[in-house]
Amino acid sequence: MIVDCHCHIFTDRILENTKARPDMVKELKLNVGTAFRRLDPRALEESAEANGVDVCVLLPTAPPDKVRAENDRFIRLCKGLPRLRTLATLHPMM
Repeated sequence: MIVDCHCHIFTDRILENTKARPDMVKELKLNVGTAFRRLDPRALEESAEANGVDVCVLLPTAPPDKVRAENDRFIRLCKGLPRLRTLATLHPMM
């Protein structure tokens, strides 16, 4: 079994914030120009299938006041996508 144990599902806002930091994008060789096409979790599911990855473990992050909502969102994102699994996030300030 092949498991990708560090996956994220980003939002438009995260990508916009990343795109606004061109030095970081260049240094890390991030492909933010085409990342917008991959915001839907089905894109990760399809990529995993095409590349022989059996399971993608998602790692959500959230500020303390959004932990429950973000965990619930990730559970919903994974529904019906058999290769996607999510862990829950916690925050040290909770």
